[in-house]
Amino acid sequence: MEVEKKIRPDREKNLKSLGLDPNKMHVLQVGLFSANKNQKFTFEVASKFINSNVQFHFVGNECYIDECGLDKNLNNCTVWGERSDVDLFMSCMDLFVMPSHEELNPIALKEAISWGMKCFVSNLFTINNQYKNSEDVVFIENDNFLQYIKDNSNKFDNNTIPTIYSLDDEPNIIIHSFSPSPKVEILGNENILYNIK
Repeated sequence: MEVEKKIRPDREKNLKSLGLDPNKMHVLQVGLFSANKNQKFTFEVASKFINSNVQFHFVGNECYIDECGLDKNLNNCTVWGERSDVDLFMSCMDLFVMPSHEELNPIALKEAISWGMKCFVSNLFTINNQYKNSEDVVFIENDNFLQYIKDNSNKFDNNTIPTIYSLDDEPNIIIHSFSPSPKVEILGNENILYNIK
């Protein structure tokens, strides 16, 4: 099945139409809830980002959800069930994950690639053979999926935008921000004693 390359619409508008915060990173997994689709892997990664600016979304039939061994109480995981508007999710999510134990030629992966999403997938023969040269596909190895989220989630956080002060009688510039932790920087050539609280 060939899927046309799609043009991403306004990310913020589409996220808001789903009731989601555009200032967060959104990770999507699509597929029938089953042990084979391995939603458990994604839930375990999500548990490392509790109370962070990363949200995980799961779209798919829930018939076998109780057999997946998931912690359904994670506040950063939303199970949307089976949906007819999967394209809406694909159009505005930031990262796609498919940690399946077995796959043949998954349509969900083709769709995610067509939307220009970075995709983390299991290194299965059928997928590796088809996507080993794709810039959009990264094979899940060790903690590379978790590390990618850590390295890229801050760019979605408005708190990373620093506040800059430049007082009339002050030769230096004072910058403060709160992400990933509170920080004050003083930039300039003047050596001045500051009292910072």
